[in-house]
Amino acid sequence: MPVFYRYVTEIEVGPGGRLLPRPGAAWRPEPARGEASVHRDFARLASATDRRIAAFASVHGLLRRQAGGVLSQTGPAMAVKAATVGQQGLDDAEIARDWIDAGAKGEPPAGTADTVATVAMFASLPEPMLATIEAYLDGRAEETTGGDPATGLAALAGIAPVIGPRVPDLVAQASRIRELDPDLVQRGLRVNEWVSRVFGGLDPEPASITALGGATSLLGLIPAALPEILTASELLDGADGPQTAYVEGLATETVADWRQAAQAMGHRVRTTDLVHRALATGLTLEEKRDLARECAALAGFHAPAGLSAVDLAERTRVLMTRMIEADLHALGAWPPLRYAVAGLHVRTLVAAWAALTDAPPPVPCATPGCRNTHPATRNRQYCDACGADRRSARTRTRRAVQARAKGQAPPG
Repeated sequence: MPVFYRYVTEIEVGPGGRLLPRPGAAWRPEPARGEASVHRDFARLASATDRRIAAFASVHGLLRRQAGGVLSQTGPAMAVKAATVGQQGLDDAEIARDWIDAGAKGEPPAGTADTVATVAMFASLPEPMLATIEAYLDGRAEETTGGDPATGLAALAGIAPVIGPRVPDLVAQASRIRELDPDLVQRGLRVNEWVSRVFGGLDPEPASITALGGATSLLGLIPAALPEILTASELLDGADGPQTAYVEGLATETVADWRQAAQAMGHRVRTTDLVHRALATGLTLEEKRDLARECAALAGFHAPAGLSAVDLAERTRVLMTRMIEADLHALGAWPPLRYAVAGLHVRTLVAAWAALTDAPPPVPCATPGCRNTHPATRNRQYCDACGADRRSARTRTRRAVQARAKGQAPPG
């Protein structure tokens, strides 16, 4: 199974049944291990008390099921969005740099307050993290591809409680950047410009970003799955912008939302159980009728009356599997990345898919540009075709080295 990461904090029930982080509680990132049956556990919340739902959210994180919004389109449309965001950010960064280099007098030029605030955030990073980024930019550090790329987001979550509360103030009073150490501001400017170039498609992506699906996926991932304190919605398109409204809407989850989603998942669980019983031990007449109704609801037409329970189960499994995949794809989460940050809604869907198919979900090939997938087995990163190409390349390299060595050896 892919190793998902979840972001959790202590959740309480507020006015109107809204699920809210307890004031002062820290967010923490953690691998979402041991969730093979999380979809079943979640389904039991359909009639749970408010307190039980809040306790479940405190352990497993929030649903984040609104991920299919303005910042999480998939495919070429999202690639265009990432490129335009990055390139516009680069243009704004040049204007902001000129203003800062001239002494940051008065207010920032119109439209650059969010850029100045972003620079201030980068300038406020802990020294080890800022130095690590700079070492990469200077070519003094080699980026490894075998580690867990989600650890960078985990580190960001660790410093978010310190930086996050400053964001609204920085946006509202961007001119306060002149109060920061000028050397740190220059370093923050450099990092901000590099990030803009990466998102704008003008600089190559680091391997850690590629492993998370690239800048295109990351742009949708951040507001869709991470704590609100990390989304910095004020930096997207201003306080009244549609992207900011979308990010703020992600934080709105109520116990009624949870019960509705749990009821829908319970329906999937019961259908999955019917499918497995039909394939293993058989069904009663009433159970077969239930399965036939489920198959018709999924397909949009009724199967022949004489179809066996096994045939009904096979049809239903295929249809339901494809529908879950479609739901996940709409959320930008299919096929799931080997290391992905995901809300509870995505993780329950993946668990339901695995239970229905009796197989782990496939993961994308690690070769840039390859659209193939492969089973999520330990230590495997490439599809069959790319794996064969890599083995052939290694063989050719080894033979070339051996041939050169023989040519250089003194005559015997």
